[in-house]
Amino acid sequence: SQATGRAEQRSSETTMPEPKKPAGFTKKPQSQAGEPGGKAEFVAEVDKPNVKVKWQKGGKDLLAGPKYTIKAEGKKHTLVINDLNKQDDSVYMAVVGTTKEKFELQVKEPVKAVPQ
Repeated sequence: SQATGRAEQRSSETTMPEPKKPAGFTKKPQSQAGEPGGKAEFVAEVDKPNVKVKWQKGGKDLLAGPKYTIKAEGKKHTLVINDLNKQDDSVYMAVVGTTKEKFELQVKEPVKAVPQ
């Protein structure tokens, strides 16, 4: 059919030599809950070393800095969100190639005992 011919044509136009199988996640980041001022750690593992994993929030790439600690060790990729606040309560994504995995961070105030 015409559709398959078109798809093949498009993939052959990519300038970078693509490996036979694109990288994917072997371990997906798990959604977590944290408390304001605390931190949350998300771990993803991919099936190939030296693969770039992008961490995103609201469609924007997260950049390493005081807020976000981003580590890559072999196939293991870690995102640590430091000093949590309500703005961090969101849906995040780990992206490798064309594969996207969503995970959530919930930031909840600790339940305080009400003084009598």
